[in-house]
Amino acid sequence: MAFRAILFDFDGVLVDSEPLHWETWAEVLKPEGIELSLEEYRRRFIGVSSREMMRLLWQERGRPFDQHLFQSWYARKRALYATRELRVSQEVAQFIRNELGQYRLGVVSSSRRSEVEPYLVRSGIRERLEVLVCAEDAAELKPSPAPYRRAAEAMNLPPEQCLAVEDSEAGVASATGAGMQAVRVAGPGSVVSIVSDKIYYVK
Repeated sequence: MAFRAILFDFDGVLVDSEPLHWETWAEVLKPEGIELSLEEYRRRFIGVSSREMMRLLWQERGRPFDQHLFQSWYARKRALYATRELRVSQEVAQFIRNELGQYRLGVVSSSRRSEVEPYLVRSGIRERLEVLVCAEDAAELKPSPAPYRRAAEAMNLPPEQCLAVEDSEAGVASATGAGMQAVRVAGPGSVVSIVSDKIYYVK
C-alpha cells in the first residue's frame, strides 16, 4: 500500500540536536555527581524522555525518583539548551517544501512543543505540517505507540498508510507499535536519500 503521510521525528532527524541535548544535560548533572558520557547517552537515551532517563539514572544509583528535583534540573537544562544555536537541516527543509507535495506531513517528537515548533517556523516548513505531536500531546512518550497513534488519528488515516522517519530504537518501536512502517536514519544527512528510496520503492 502506498503511503499517504510521512511523519518525521524531530531530534536527530530534522535537526542534529542530540549532541546539544547531551551537552546540556551533562552540564546540569555533573555538579550533582552524575557523569553522563556522550557514548552512554547515544547508546541508551536517544529517543527516551528526559523523565525516563533521569528515573533510570537515579534507580541505578539507588535513589528514588524525585519529581520536584527533576523539574528543577529539567528547567536548568531547558534554559541552557535555549542558548545553543540550532537549525533544521536546510537539505531536509528543501526536501519537505519541494519534493513531498503529494504527501500529508507531520512531526512526532518526545520533546516539548516549545523546543520544536519555533525551529519549524524559522525554517519555513511549519505550514507544510498537518500535525505536530509533542511531549504534552500524548498520554505516553516513545517507545509507547501513543504519540504515533495520536498523529494517525489526527490525520484520520490508517496507521499502515503512514511512514515514520526515526533515528532511535525507541522511535522505531513507537511507530511500529502503532502499526506504521518506519525507516531509521543516522541523522539529518541521510534523511533525503533514505526516505526517497522508501517512497519510490512502494509507489
